[in-house]
Amino acid sequence: GRPCPVGAPHAALETECVEDAAQRVLSGEFSIQLAPQRSYVRRLQHMLAQRYNLASTSKGRDPARAVLLYKP
Repeated sequence: GRPCPVGAPHAALETECVEDAAQRVLSGEFSIQLAPQRSYVRRLQHMLAQRYNLASTSKGRDPARAVLLYKP
């Protein structure tokens, strides 16, 4: 897919990025760190990760805090 924009302001765009990243992890990549986001968007990203049966954690400090997706 297309590269996901860093810090895109639209939550819908960011959920597409999570879906891209989830597919890549499920296809064998060890982990993927998403672009830094505000807490509301990160919460959505964690919820989407659960939907794909992936583990997720937030790394870093605001405003550079970002979600990391990986297989549990």
